[in-house]
Parts: sequence; structure tokens; C-alpha cells
Amino acid sequence: MKDLSINQKLKFSYIFLIIVTVLTIGVIISIIFSGQLVESSKKQLNLRISLISREIEDQLLKVMKITEEVSGNEELIHKLNTEGNENKELFLKNIRETVVKAEDRSPLINRIVLINHNLEVLDPVYNRPLYSSAILNDDDFIEFLRKRYFYYFAKPGTFPIDMKNSSDDNNLTIVLYQRLLDSNYWLMGYQLSVLNKKMLFSSVWTNNRDQLFSGINIFNERNELLFRNGLPFSLNKINEKIDFSKLTGNATINADIDSVKCLVLIKLLPSVNWFVTGIIPYSTIFRNLRIALQLVLLIGLIFTIAAVLVSYSIARTITRPLLKITDAMHSYEKSGNLTRIDIKASGELQYLANVYNRLVTQINDFIRNIYKEQEEKRKAELKSLQYELDYLQAQINPHFIHNTLNAIGYQAEKEGNKVVYDTLKSFNILLRAAISGTEELISIKEEITLVKNFIRIQRLRYGDTFSIEYSIDPELLPEMVPKLILQPLVENAIFHGVEPSENPGRISIVITGKDNLIVIKVIDNGVGMDIPVLNFKSSNRKFNKIGLENVDERIKILFGKKFGLTVESRKNSGTTVKLTIPGRKAGI
Repeated sequence: MKDLSINQKLKFSYIFLIIVTVLTIGVIISIIFSGQLVESSKKQLNLRISLISREIEDQLLKVMKITEEVSGNEELIHKLNTEGNENKELFLKNIRETVVKAEDRSPLINRIVLINHNLEVLDPVYNRPLYSSAILNDDDFIEFLRKRYFYYFAKPGTFPIDMKNSSDDNNLTIVLYQRLLDSNYWLMGYQLSVLNKKMLFSSVWTNNRDQLFSGINIFNERNELLFRNGLPFSLNKINEKIDFSKLTGNATINADIDSVKCLVLIKLLPSVNWFVTGIIPYSTIFRNLRIALQLVLLIGLIFTIAAVLVSYSIARTITRPLLKITDAMHSYEKSGNLTRIDIKASGELQYLANVYNRLVTQINDFIRNIYKEQEEKRKAELKSLQYELDYLQAQINPHFIHNTLNAIGYQAEKEGNKVVYDTLKSFNILLRAAISGTEELISIKEEITLVKNFIRIQRLRYGDTFSIEYSIDPELLPEMVPKLILQPLVENAIFHGVEPSENPGRISIVITGKDNLIVIKVIDNGVGMDIPVLNFKSSNRKFNKIGLENVDERIKILFGKKFGLTVESRKNSGTTVKLTIPGRKAGI
């Protein structure tokens, strides 16, 4: 796309806008109307499946009412088990005459067969060994007896001998098994009502002549198929989606049937616990929507062709002057120099020419600035390298001093000058602490050791002109403090407190803790100072560039502005420097 000319880009832009508009309209139509179509279809399908279900249920209820009249005939029920001396054939004939009246009341009933509690088939036709054996050994009858159902619908088959996989729907029946009880609820026998399957489900054919449903399936409570017309379906596929034990009315789900996405409606027949399922593919539901979308696409195609013609005409009008500007720009590729252009145009094209000329001027200035910045950058890098060399030299010098002091100390020890040796040893310890960094935390115990080494050095100069006392809570010795934080305070007490005083000096280091805070005080009995003129910068003697002001700044950086140094002093009454920091034990 980026290699196309402006003329071509304009054409493609118009075509693209038309196509996007048409597709957007199609998507909007699909989103708005597809949901409405599905809901409308659900209502229509629910009405139709409810009609089918109601007609089936009405027929079953009518049959069950007729069979209940037979089971409620006390005289007949007692006859089942009191054959006595009566002729067998006559006995069966009398029973048959009684039940045939019930059969005649519904064309749905092919036959009613009675069995006494001794499992003897009391029917003049079906009491023959071949038939009676088939009836009594039928899987559904055995299940009916084993589970002690009051009534039980068998799966479709041929009666009395079930011809497996029979394809003749006219011969298929559904047997209704019922227990026969007397008024005292004693079991007297069983009643088998043989129902015509085709007639029972005739309402399916009647109410689905327009093929609204692509498939209708009817199942019993055991998920056994009783009837199928059209697309096959199994309730086992949706057991995870629907709890059939809690289904009380209608349910609607989506399912893939033979790789086709379908809408499945399920209707419960509560009186017999059957499920009627109606299947309709979504492609059928959206048939009219597809026609509308095809019409939209056709209109969009017509608009696209018209847009091509219009965009060609508009593009030619716009690009003709632009070609002159591009010719001027191509000259840069040959000469390598950015030069201003002179073009006569109006409106936007003139504006483009002016902007181009301004850009040429700015680019040339920018190139000159880049050369200048590169030169300055080179000088800065050379200066930075010099700083690095100086820094490395500064690192080498303290180590050189440290090694030299070790050599002098060794010579002093060899000559037996213990004072010089001890002083150099103390100074060396302080030097090592200084060159190892000033931002490390050490324990108060270690910090006091550094202070004692500093005092040992000062003794060389001041002798016993001052004394030093330590008052430290032993539990605070593991607490962590910044390294060399006390030395500047002690140094300040010696140089600016004790030294100018004519009296024997006394310095006290007091360290206490409370509420997770550590308070360090350095107290001297020196000359003191006037509070109004007191500031940290008055202490201009420093050790490794660390003074009172720097100590205060270090504390504030490390622990926050609410921590730091405070000074209390009076003229000729000594000075107290107090340092407050948060508690922090080693390893925390």
C-alpha cells in the first residue's frame, strides 16, 4: 500500500470505506435481528411443542383412566385368583369379555392382558406357552417386577414377542404395565395395556406437517427412545447441561447434531415423566436474515462500482498538481542537496510548498546543530575520562597511605616504640573504615571501637588533659548506626569544647533507647557557645570530608527529615550534641 501513488490510494480509500460501511451495516443487522429471530423462534417453537405434548399426554391420561376402571373392578380383581372348579376356557372367556369393553373405549388400546399374582397369563390367546413365556420373560416386565413400580411404560416393540429391529411402525406397540391391588392394597395381579405406537404419536405428524421442526424425539424417564422423526438426538449428550430430575416445564439448549448447530427445546410430560424434544437448526432460523444480508451486499456492490468511478475522477483532480511537487523533490535524489522549490499554486497545494521550504531550512539548521553537538559531546567524553582517571588515582592514594602506615608501624614495633606503634595502628583502623565507604551501617559496638581508636590518636597530642566516659545500654550494642557517625561529634567536642578551655576536660558519650528510637549524646564541659550564633557550619574541621553538617544531612537522607542532630550549649557551661535515629538491629 505504501508503494502506491496518491491517485491509487484515494481510489482504494473510497472503495475500502464503502466496503467497511456495507459490512458494518450487515453486522449491525445480524446483531440486532439475530437475537430477535431466536427469541421469536423460541416462542413459536414452544407453542408448537406444547401442543404436540398436550395431545400425547391427553391420550395417555385417557388410556390410564380406562385402565384404572379395569383395575378398580373388585369383582374382576378377585376372580383373577379364584378360578376354583370353573372350566379354564370359560374362566378366561369371562375375563376377556370384561376387559374387551374397556378396549373398545379407545382405539389406542390394542389389547388389555391380565396376569394373576401367580404370574399366570389370563388371556385366551396369550396364555399359550409360547406367548406367555415371551410376556413373562420380557426385559421390561422383569424390570417392572424388580423395581416394584406401580405403573411402567415399556420401550417400543412388537407384542407379545418382541421382534428386534422391526422397521414396520404399524406393528410397534408400547406396553403399559400396572399393578392390580384390592381395597386392602394386597397385590392381586398385573395389567398389561398394549398401546398402538403410531396412533399414540399421530399428533406429531399432524402438527409438524410444515416441517417446522427438523427433528422430534420422545424419551421416557430412562432416556430410552420412544419415537423419532427427522434428526436424531440423545438426552445423554446434555446430561451435564440439564438436571432432568429438577425439570418442571420447558428447557432450551444449544447442541451440535451431526456437526450442525441446533436449537433444542425440551418439554416434560409430568404425568408420565416423558420428554418431548424438538430440534431446529440455526441455519433454518436465520434463513430470512441471510436473504436480507445478501440484499445488503448486493446494494453494497453497486455502491462500490459507483465509488470507483467517482474516486477516479476526484483523484485525478487532486493529484495533477501534486505530481509537479514530486518532480521537484526527485531532484534531491540526484543532486543530494536540499534546495527550496518555487511553485505556483493555491490553497492546500501552496501551503504544502511553503511547508516543504520551511522544512528544508529547518533540516539544514538541524544538520549544522548536530555537527556542533557532536563536537561538544566529544569534548565532554574526554573530560569524563579525565575525571575517571582522577577518581582511580584518588582510590589508589588511600591504599598507598594505608600500606605505608603498615610499614612505619612495623618499623616502630621493631624499634620498641609502642606509643608510635599503637597510634599508627589506631589511625590505620580509622583509615580502613574511611576508605571502605561512608554509607555502610555498623553496630554501635563497632562504632565505639572506632571512637576509642580516634581518642587513642588524640592522646598523642593532648595527653591526659581530658577524660572520656561511656554510658551505653548493653542491649543497644547490636543496634546498627551509620559508620563514623560518632567520630565527628567527639572531634567537635575536643577541638571546639575542651581544647580552648583552661579546666580539665570531660567528655561523656551516652547512648539510650526508647520507643524503638536510639538517642546518642556527646556531652563536654568545654567553653560552650552562644545559641543565637550556633550552626553546624561553624565546625570547619573535618575527617574524610565529614563534619557536623554532613552528619545531620546523612541522617536525614538515610532515615528521614524528622531525624538528625540537635545542639544545646551555653557560654562557659559546655555543649551537648544529641543524635536521634530509628532502632535497627544487625541482620534486619
